[in-house]
Amino acid sequence: MEKPESRNAWRCPRYSRGRGCPRDRSPRIAHIFLSSLLLAGCGLIPESVSRNDARLEPMWRAIARVDRASLGFTAIPPDAKIHFEGRQRCGKDYDAMLHIYGETSRTIAFRKVGPDYKWIGEQEIYTGPRSYTSVDGTVKEQIAITYETQHVSGVPLNKVSVQYLGDDPRLANRFDLTLTDVQPILREWKQGRRSLATR
Repeated sequence: MEKPESRNAWRCPRYSRGRGCPRDRSPRIAHIFLSSLLLAGCGLIPESVSRNDARLEPMWRAIARVDRASLGFTAIPPDAKIHFEGRQRCGKDYDAMLHIYGETSRTIAFRKVGPDYKWIGEQEIYTGPRSYTSVDGTVKEQIAITYETQHVSGVPLNKVSVQYLGDDPRLANRFDLTLTDVQPILREWKQGRRSLATR
């Protein structure tokens, strides 16, 4: 990511490898992250599972060991839809991954350590109210927060990475976004959803 053009590009994320790479240099989060990711993990189809599935117990323990709130991640809602992806058929980026859908969409990667799992990265996607036109047509604006301790999607390790996709002048075309920059926007989006729900 040393070259200016690569610094401005959202690298083809392994979290969404089955959907292909962006076709421009903007930090493309887009709807590819929110799709069901049927081809994720180079051919593995994530399996819909219950939160209480025994296979997920060591992963919940791994998640509990991380101060995710300090990294900008929200709590996982109890009614979230969960899809479990086992070890990749090709590649060694992670040994297991959870795809979790609720008010936000997120993926969490794990490395197997003996009988247990270790949390090695997470990406949470927020969808905003504004629509804009991209090469893929009209899509909703999005903010992605990513943190990795081992390489999964290509972001710098051990650093909170924040990307915005949309045309909000407060955030558009900025490649140095921080949690401080986007948290007021995320609160604004949340308040807007609540207002719509009470109408």
